[in-house]
Formats: sequence, structure tokens, C-alpha cells
Amino acid sequence: VDFISPAAGIPGSTETYTIYGRNLPGSQLTEISLNSHPLESLQVEISLPATSSTPAGYQPGQPRQGMLPGFDYRFPDANSVRIGFATTPVTTEERLIQQRPADEERRDALQVEVPLEVSGWFDASNDEDVFRFATAQGETWYVELTADRMGYPVDTLAIVERVLTAEDGTESLETVAENDDLPSLFSVHNKDAINFNSNDSGLSFTAKEAGNYQVRVVNQFGDGGSSKRYRLAIRKQTPDFQLIASTERPLPTGRTGYSVTPHLRKGARWGIRIVCPRQDAFDGDIVVTAEGLPDGVTCRPLTLSQNTDHGLLVVTAAEGAGPWAGPIRIIGRAQFDGQTIEREARFSCLVWGHIFADSIRVRSRLTQEVPMSVSAHETAPVVVDVDTQKLLSVHMGEKLEIPVRVRDLLPRVGNVTVEVQELYGMDRGQPTVSIPEGQTEGVLAVEFKPSGNFRVAPGRYQFALQATGVAKYRKNYLAVELAQAEIRRLEDVLADVVSQLAQAEEEQKVGLKAVKMTAETELATAKKALASAEKRSAETNTKFAAWSELLSVEVLPAKK
Repeated sequence: VDFISPAAGIPGSTETYTIYGRNLPGSQLTEISLNSHPLESLQVEISLPATSSTPAGYQPGQPRQGMLPGFDYRFPDANSVRIGFATTPVTTEERLIQQRPADEERRDALQVEVPLEVSGWFDASNDEDVFRFATAQGETWYVELTADRMGYPVDTLAIVERVLTAEDGTESLETVAENDDLPSLFSVHNKDAINFNSNDSGLSFTAKEAGNYQVRVVNQFGDGGSSKRYRLAIRKQTPDFQLIASTERPLPTGRTGYSVTPHLRKGARWGIRIVCPRQDAFDGDIVVTAEGLPDGVTCRPLTLSQNTDHGLLVVTAAEGAGPWAGPIRIIGRAQFDGQTIEREARFSCLVWGHIFADSIRVRSRLTQEVPMSVSAHETAPVVVDVDTQKLLSVHMGEKLEIPVRVRDLLPRVGNVTVEVQELYGMDRGQPTVSIPEGQTEGVLAVEFKPSGNFRVAPGRYQFALQATGVAKYRKNYLAVELAQAEIRRLEDVLADVVSQLAQAEEEQKVGLKAVKMTAETELATAKKALASAEKRSAETNTKFAAWSELLSVEVLPAKK
């Protein structure tokens, strides 16, 4: 199966779909081809699940492609194909062409009634599809184009135009709005190398006057063909959101990006980055929580308020937490119009690390679980403590001072640098404070003045602090203890054999001598293993990163 038309349906509906592919039993040959191969078509009746969701199975494409809500339909003995979940009635470009009156055949625009979703395709190079509709004054419409997220090689451009008709009947067009790509979520603060972006388009507009408007759909790649398909939705506001979680090496390593599984030492905290694409300008609070945590591990909820679309979920392991490894669940919940919207996060990672990950969009994908582990023996080198019991408050244009305390659980070497992490609107130039070796307290000052690096606005936000520095650390010191225990065991065995030899009869000594020789050989091997373990676990100066608990700040308008 190569594709299905229409490409989406309303959850809970049962409709007739046309499957296009090859070697389909009972199919008919079509005039459509893909890569010079003619395709067959077959009509089937498909019932969609009643609830919109994102399939949890493996998806090899980019994260935003895997996050597209839909249902993976599988025709018998064929590959699966995803049918999207629509929010409005669905039709196809082919049906609209067949239904339009004969006297409109020469017109470029296809007349539609909104709200509506259209499954279309660019059938020729430089093809532009235009869909015209009437609307009343003051109505707000949301336009969304989906193609890249369906895995098609299309870079969409959406243009909304007002149709002006002169007294003599001639038409002219006035551009109302246009959009190339959805808002960028790629490395907004230079702390994440995973590509959360899409080439798809989305915009909204409010009709200043009643009349005819049209949406022009353009493929900026310029080519056409059966694989250049898209979904166009024109709808009233339909609030929704998605959650994507990620973690990378927490240490600042210049321009590199490498994914890593969250691993908590005793007493440590780990920050899991959350990216939250919002739909149709939804600006309600989204509360993100972690579920399925083991005993001794806690996580305060993260609230993404207003239009906040990224944040940090901080997981904390108590100093007495036991060893554990397994998946956890990250859930986001929001309220709209008395209804609860609930979405589960998918975990994302880099397919491979890259030294220039801040400027080259390294290939990224979704995983099928959010993994985490807790160390059985190791302790956090440094713990960052802040007062999280009170809500911080600051007026725009003022300075906020945050007292910081660090606890050195391992010997620290040199200064520790503490900086702000995931304060919404702060893209670059995060403020820092340096706490010298031997000292434990400092004050981090944050200027809430709008600048090119800080798009500060009134509202309530959550953020965390991250401390980086160097501590004396022994890697896998348990190997030394195990090797020492093995040596003591073998020495006891050897001493016992020597004692038995001294008292044994002559015929028993042959067997005991063989045991003694084996024990001596194993003891020599164990001593070599101890020397190797001591060398590998020698104390070295090692970089570390540590997070604080989440802080909440209320930014008030500037004082008059």
C-alpha cells in the first residue's frame, strides 16, 4: 500500500477509503503512477477508533512525523498506512473537481464550505491548489497544512487571500496572511539538538469584512506527482497539544549533541526536557507529570502556562533510593471548555550524535518508551538547593535575586557555575553565578528586561537551575571491592589447603596439591584483576552537571 485517500477521517466514523498500491487483490489499474510504476486502487470500508491518539508503535521518521495523530490501518497481508484523525468533515480534491458546476471548470479555485478538511496532491510541477469559501465578518479561522508530517517530500506554503470583486465583475486578490513553516522548536535555547521542526504550515486569520476568501496551497519544492500529497484543514479553533520528551548529555560540550538515558545517582536530580507543540493558538495551562516512578524517586509537576511550549521536568532520587531501571510515563493534562485534554509524551533521541549539532539538524526519531534508571551505589557529586516553597515575583524591568546553595557530596575542584535553565523566552545569554571551591552559597541575579536574548512577558513561569563543575570521582569503585573480596576468599581457600596438606596422608596429598596449584593460579589472576580495577577506578577530576528543583516566578507588568 502506497497511500490512502482521503488521508484522514473523523474519530469514530466509518467511511469508504480508496487504497492505492500494488498487487492488491480485487483492485483496478489506475492512471496514477509512483516512481514510474502504475498503481492499483481498491475501495474498502474502514472504521476509525473513537478517540484521537498518537500510535505508540515504532516510527522511523522525524519526531513530528511520529507524533501525527492517527490510526495505523493494515490491509490484509500488506504494510500499514496511517490514516490521520481529522477535526472537521473530510473530502478529497478529486471529489471537489468532480462536483463543481460545468461553468466553473476553467476557474482555478475550488468552492468549498468551511469548516472542512481536504486531502489533495500536487499532480504537476509548480501546481498550486486554491480553495475558496465564504465567511462572515469577524469570524476567525485556523488553517493547517500537513504533508511533511505524513512523510511526503513536500514543503508547503499557505496563503490566505481576500477576493475583491469590482462592479464590472473582475476579481482581484488581497493577501491577508501567509505562513511557510510551523513555529520552530529546534534548539531555541541552544540546549537541545533534537529536530522538533516540520516543513508544514499553519496560520489563523480573522475576516475584517464578510465575503469570499481563499487558501492558496503551494509546494515550495516545485515538483509534483502522486507522492506530493497534503491535508488542508480550515476550521474554528480546536485546542490541542502534544508532548515530546528528550534528554541529552547535560554537560556543556561546545557544539556537540549526544542523546543519553536518564540515570539518577542517589540524591541526584535529572532534567527531562519537554517540548509541547500547541494547536490553534491554545494558551491554556498544561500540567505535566511523571508516572510509574519507583519508590524513593519523586517529580514535581511542571506547568506550561499561557503559550509556553517547552520546559523542564525534574526527577529527584532520594539518598536512600534503591536500584531500579524501567520505563516511566509522562502525561500532560489541560482544561478547555470544561473538558480535559490528556496527552502522553513520546521520548525522542538523536539517531547518532554530531559535533555540530547546534547548526546541523541531526537526524532524530521517537523511541517507544521513556526509559530511566537509578544507581544502586553511586551518590550525586553535588546537589543544588533552592527555596521552592514560595512563588518568586518580579516586575518587568527589575532584577530578581535567587539565593543558591550547593552541597558537595564528593570533593569539588574549583568553582561551580550555576545558570538558569528553561525560563520561557530566554533564548541565549542565560545568567550565571560562580560559587568558589570551599564555599556553598551564592546569589543568581536575573534581569527581567526585554532584549534580543530574552523575550520577557508578564505571566507565571517555571524553570530550574543547572550547576556544572568538576569533582573528584571514582568510576566503578565497586569493582575494586569485589576484587578485594575475591582475593580474601582465595587466600582463605589457600590457607585451608596448606593446613590440610600438613596433616594429610601421602595418598591424599596429590589431590590437595592440585587444589593448591589451582588456588594459587586463581589468586594471581585475582590480584591482576584488582590492580586493573584500581587503575580504572582511580580518583580523577570529572565534569558533573546537577539540577535544582523547579522554581516558579510570576512576572508582573512594569511599574508605572
